[in-house]
Amino acid sequence: MLTAVFTASFFTSVLLSSCATTRNQGGKESEKGIKKEKGESLYQEFLTLECLGKEECSFKEIKCAYQAENEKSPKKNDRKDKAIFLSPEEIEKDTEEFIYLLESCYAGYKKACQKGFSPERLREKIKNRFCNRKEVLQDEVAWTIWKETFPYIKDMHFVIESQKSYYQFSPHLIPYFSDTYVKKEGDEYLVSLTDSSELEIGDLYSGQKENLFYYPSRGLDLYRVGCLLDPMEIEKARQKAEKEKAGENESAAKNNTADQKETASGPLAAGQKKTASINKADSRNDAEGKSLLLESSFNGKKIRLSVRDYGCLDIPEKLDYKESQTEKSAYIYISNFMAAEAESRDRKQSDKLYKNYADAAKKYLKKQNIILDLRGNQGGNMNYSLIFPINLYLGEDSSFYKGKNFSAGDMADFFIRLFYKDCFLLESPGIVQNTLEYLNLYFPEMEETIDFLNKRYRVLKEKPEVSLWPMNEYASTSSKIHFSIPKESAFKGRLFFITDRNSFSAAEDIISFSRQLFKNQAEVYVIGENTAGCMEYGGLLSYQLSCSEIRVNLCQSAFYPFEEKVDSWKGEGLGHFPDAWASPEDIRSTLELLLN
Repeated sequence: MLTAVFTASFFTSVLLSSCATTRNQGGKESEKGIKKEKGESLYQEFLTLECLGKEECSFKEIKCAYQAENEKSPKKNDRKDKAIFLSPEEIEKDTEEFIYLLESCYAGYKKACQKGFSPERLREKIKNRFCNRKEVLQDEVAWTIWKETFPYIKDMHFVIESQKSYYQFSPHLIPYFSDTYVKKEGDEYLVSLTDSSELEIGDLYSGQKENLFYYPSRGLDLYRVGCLLDPMEIEKARQKAEKEKAGENESAAKNNTADQKETASGPLAAGQKKTASINKADSRNDAEGKSLLLESSFNGKKIRLSVRDYGCLDIPEKLDYKESQTEKSAYIYISNFMAAEAESRDRKQSDKLYKNYADAAKKYLKKQNIILDLRGNQGGNMNYSLIFPINLYLGEDSSFYKGKNFSAGDMADFFIRLFYKDCFLLESPGIVQNTLEYLNLYFPEMEETIDFLNKRYRVLKEKPEVSLWPMNEYASTSSKIHFSIPKESAFKGRLFFITDRNSFSAAEDIISFSRQLFKNQAEVYVIGENTAGCMEYGGLLSYQLSCSEIRVNLCQSAFYPFEEKVDSWKGEGLGHFPDAWASPEDIRSTLELLLN
């Protein structure tokens, strides 16, 4: 399930990794006296940071989702299979908890309010819907909260999850391609290959340029005609179409005919300006559910082309890592950046594989091409993901490393401060409580960070407030790394990322980060599909509403000021657009073409 992959919090990468003690040159700080002194010093340093603003808030004990997620008792499975019904009073209590989480723990709350979100209106809508019913199924409550909140939030990380369903807050658009290709000649695009009987070679393409996707596997100047669609909306439209074909209700079928085109393009009507004109696919065409009709234009006339989703690789269930090399190139595949539970069997193995991944940057530093395959990588912890491009830039012989023993967390922290200056994060009682539970479960060895957060939590309980911090300031709390990065990258080759629709979050961060880090230093290319579009908010934390056990995943960090600087980033749900588009069957030929 989608939400299950987002448990690794960016808070660990920023506050948590940076709060971890930086070790001196090869030395170990194990004495309790030193730890206590440094912990106090850390807190005093934190108090000197500049805060962007503070607001008082109420204090509520909240329920975090991590312990419930990792319960091993049989009762957990019993609860999963048993339907949960709620009274109006319980729904009202959970609604107040949900609003509290938005107000005090969500980095996008102010933006949602600017778009028109109102807590009072949400309370009223929920009350009017359920006040006269004795009991309501959990799934209906989750759907209603999502429906009333959805118009005001654009955030792929934000998910509301019930027993049977999960509801996202941004449509995830994926490519549907035709078998018509056009060649760019000057300012014109002429048909070069096509399976359409209505077209001839040399016909002038007169449709929207947003419908053209650079597709070099069929020729260096060729573009494939297609569109981006939300498959969930297409499926809804298809189900309506099937009912229409079955003739269940002739009058309803006539009324639904116009709706089906609108349903396919519905998500784009809500602000996706860059692609608003490309999504005009008619979902009634294909009985097998594989292809649709795209209305396009050639020689000034409207033509309908068959387009289809060419699919993607399956998402691996566990961490998988592979690498191989030729004389000039190195290939690396890593399936996720998740932190396994501290005491689990998988932790040692995953730590070993992440070290292999980090070391591969130095190992293949002199290669002309490095290919990092991120297909199916649904993200995780930035400490794990960013260390690869960092090592690639600094190189194994960099003076930065000489005589020092910095951790991946220290390294990520330093570069976060350097690159994410305009980004911000929240601190509140709920966020600190949630982070403490996450750390105790996944990173209990970070004792000093846990001590620091326990102290913060005690302070915030006595005087609850929501604080807004510049990300680079908060990240610098305990870092002792202060140096100017080399002006030139140690890596002089080309860095290729292979992506698909399931490249999420921290897997997308590597691309944005590398594009900025290697700017004018090394070539960075993206090949495949557009990524998931799950980056403008981060620091994902998981909560559970007390009565309904509805899970709410939301973010306490805002990255959009950084992402807006990256040309390939097109927004939530759209992700990074590749330099060269390719379906799974074309990846190898596209890569070989570009490598040569």
